[in-house]
Amino acid sequence: GKIYIEQAVKKGEQRPRRRPLLLLALGLAVAAWHPELWAHNRYVLRGLGDLPGGNVSSEAYAINNLGQVVGKSSSTNGDQAFLWDPVSGMIGLGDLPGGNFRSAAMDINDSGVVVGYSSSANSYPSDYYFYGGATEAFIWDAVNGMRGLADLPLGNFNSVATAINDFGQIA
Repeated sequence: GKIYIEQAVKKGEQRPRRRPLLLLALGLAVAAWHPELWAHNRYVLRGLGDLPGGNVSSEAYAINNLGQVVGKSSSTNGDQAFLWDPVSGMIGLGDLPGGNFRSAAMDINDSGVVVGYSSSANSYPSDYYFYGGATEAFIWDAVNGMRGLADLPLGNFNSVATAINDFGQIA
């Protein structure tokens, strides 16, 4: 599976909000060329693993201030959204009803509410968006599970939720 970088914080400090993977790649490249910069910051590299039955592939997309990470991982059924935390490890979030296990979690807020995209009974099959068809935006929480966010009037169920803030507002 992929790894993510988490900056170590002192007790009482707030963890930096989110680190996009592009910044991770850039940071690793700079650290490789300038090891003296790496020595001044304390970072922990941690493998997240992958979901059971997959082909040892996972991608992290966002991290919240509690150290919870979301993304997608291969699994027995296909690509699946996941939530990882230091206590429980990686758990699959599934997909929307009627979907074909093609989902990804794109963001998580500090309440543990996750947003992303999934194939569903509402999304039409085509190669137009992502791979293998259109998607429907979703929201997930530990109490209610994954729920589709529907579509705009006259839409064609081709949506992706990419961000959620701590007020629950979704972009």
